Amino acid sequence: MEGYDEINKPDKVDAFLALVKATVNFVPGGTYFDEYWITFLGSPLEKRRTEWFQQLYKLVMDLRDG
Repeated sequence: MEGYDEINKPDKVDAFLALVKATVNFVPGGTYFDEYWITFLGSPLEKRRTEWFQQLYKLVMDLRDG
């Protein structure tokens, strides 16, 4: 399992999505797209964190039941 610090390092996709979001916010009405993006698509960083915490939970439960 990767360390939490490794999970939080932004990669190329994270940087690209941040650039897209910043660009969209300059367009009138772009904040609606930004809200949609966050609500329905999420960010790759948040998805990696969620997966990491799920793996951690499973490991802790295995140790507890062990």
